[in-house]
Amino acid sequence: RAAVAETGTILNSLNNCLDLGGHFMQPRIELAHLHEFEREAQHSIRADYQIRDFGLDGERSWRRAAPRPFYYPVTFMEPPIASASPVLGLDVYADKKLQLAIDESVMTQKIIASAPFNLVEGGRGYILFKALFNTSSPSADYFTRQQQATRLVSLLISAKNLLHADELPPSNMTMRLFHKQYQPDDVSGQIYALNEMKKSSVERHLLPLFTYEHAIPSEFQPFLFETQRQIGWEVFRLSGLVVSACVTLLLTLLGAMAFNWRRMQQEETRLANELLYRERDRAFVTLRSITDAVMTLNSDGVVEYVNPAAEAILQKKLADIQGKQVTAVMALRYELSTSKIVDPFSQCIADQRVVDLPDNAVIQDNDGQRKLIEGNVSPLFGSQQEFIGAVVAFRDMGPIRKKALEAIEASEKRLRQHQVELAHVARLNTMGEMAAGIAHEINQPLAAILSYNQACIRMLQSDDANDDEIIQAMKSSALQSKRAAEIITRLRAFVSKKSSKTAPVDLNQVIHNVLSLSEHHLKDFQVITETELMYGLPVVTADPIGMEQVVLNLVRNGMEAMQEFPTDARIIHIQTAVQESRVVLTVRDGGAGIPAEVLPHLFDPFLTTKDNGMGLGLTISYSIVESYGGTLSAKNLPHGGAEFSFSLAIRYPNIVDLDLSERE
Repeated sequence: RAAVAETGTILNSLNNCLDLGGHFMQPRIELAHLHEFEREAQHSIRADYQIRDFGLDGERSWRRAAPRPFYYPVTFMEPPIASASPVLGLDVYADKKLQLAIDESVMTQKIIASAPFNLVEGGRGYILFKALFNTSSPSADYFTRQQQATRLVSLLISAKNLLHADELPPSNMTMRLFHKQYQPDDVSGQIYALNEMKKSSVERHLLPLFTYEHAIPSEFQPFLFETQRQIGWEVFRLSGLVVSACVTLLLTLLGAMAFNWRRMQQEETRLANELLYRERDRAFVTLRSITDAVMTLNSDGVVEYVNPAAEAILQKKLADIQGKQVTAVMALRYELSTSKIVDPFSQCIADQRVVDLPDNAVIQDNDGQRKLIEGNVSPLFGSQQEFIGAVVAFRDMGPIRKKALEAIEASEKRLRQHQVELAHVARLNTMGEMAAGIAHEINQPLAAILSYNQACIRMLQSDDANDDEIIQAMKSSALQSKRAAEIITRLRAFVSKKSSKTAPVDLNQVIHNVLSLSEHHLKDFQVITETELMYGLPVVTADPIGMEQVVLNLVRNGMEAMQEFPTDARIIHIQTAVQESRVVLTVRDGGAGIPAEVLPHLFDPFLTTKDNGMGLGLTISYSIVESYGGTLSAKNLPHGGAEFSFSLAIRYPNIVDLDLSERE
């Protein structure tokens, strides 16, 4: 509501000055909110509303707006002329002529007139812009001030409504309206012209031309109204008195023209200086705002200016280094350099081309700390393309390196935690599928315990009880209890989500544990296991539970691969051996093998050939083996079936076991 009220006040102010065009409203739209804004506009303004660009100088090349940091699209038009409705959605900030006026309005908080341009419907015109801010006290910083300018109010002035041919005196008089920052004969600054003179060149050079100029009485419209009258040969048909008066008037006008020409030259000089100072101030604000260090040098390599970022890196003030040679202010050193490196400052000045600072360039601050920097030295040229100096742009790479290392460490930390979570889920899924085998494993010792206890009760109730037999039965019952406890302990360890720690691991024992866990499953699948385990196999450094998970995944994959094969062909062969100081574990099956198109991507996540598979078993197994310095590989056997194998380094004495779990 406040924006609407403020808009109404601005529009009334513009109307009081000149009511000859259309009113427009342009909000500032950031690139991140582009699609959200267009969807809302299509609902509330027009169904085909879209932010677009087009040529204001007669070009009808309408197109979708290119990606930019922000836009000022037209969202409101008064009066709502149907033929002008395509202008809705136009990004006025995309046009360079309008952009200059908008930026000046943002900086001055005044109503600013744009440069003249051709209208699509014919004729020429210009736009008055007024920036509205989201705060009563806009920031002095240029970039912050731009973000605070959340809306634009504009008024289009059509020049055809300013001058009309019916208002002209005789045919030897012309009227023109042009921007005072342009030369009168510059078409770019001309808004409107009527009745251009067609006098001969002789008349234009020999007879006087009377010119009158008057500025539009408005503080925000920098335009001049000019009328001219060319005297023709008809003046010599007048009486002598008239001729004398005309000559006198001519001399007076010539003097006035000379005075006016001098005044115009002074005004143009003032405007040029003002523009130069304004551009210099903008460049100064930009240099002070950027985070990269900037240093300017003259043609002899003497420091002329450094921005605050350069002062911070060099730990020196401008007053202390201004006028000194750059090699004394910024002494470069080169780490691990194997050959002589040409000084980049001298090379840029000598060759007058851009020279990058070497990758190993460092500087030393007042505290003796060495800072690795990167950047370049670029030449500066004057208006006549003469070499006038150089600019050095550089940055301290220390903070960037630190952030990169922290990001890598955090990423690896999340990856390890994610791997632990996936491995736990895979083990739970595996144990769910082996539920029947687990029940059978536990049921056997429990049934034996029950039988032994019943036998003890009967022997104790009999008259001729034998103490030795009772003791033997109780010992057998205790052994079965221990067996059941071991099964439960092993299962709990397998499915537990505990920390992963390295320890000495006997892969032969890992195979025995896996076959014990899978015994019932192997019987259900009618699979025969053959083991070829090396006697005295050296231990390796790994997590025992992780190794059991890897071997169990390989055995289960082999069982499932042979479901459709005859019973006598369902054989899984497990082998351990030592090759070149590494322990190798191999699992072979007699199935159909791995499809050729699947083999290159076998260990990719979520890749599975099973109807109800998760596609994580082999991926997790590969990650577990890789985390202990090994590599899991697979291949098809010539006679049919597949072979999976991995190798781990032999564990040597004095190895320190590490906790590989997530650390706080």
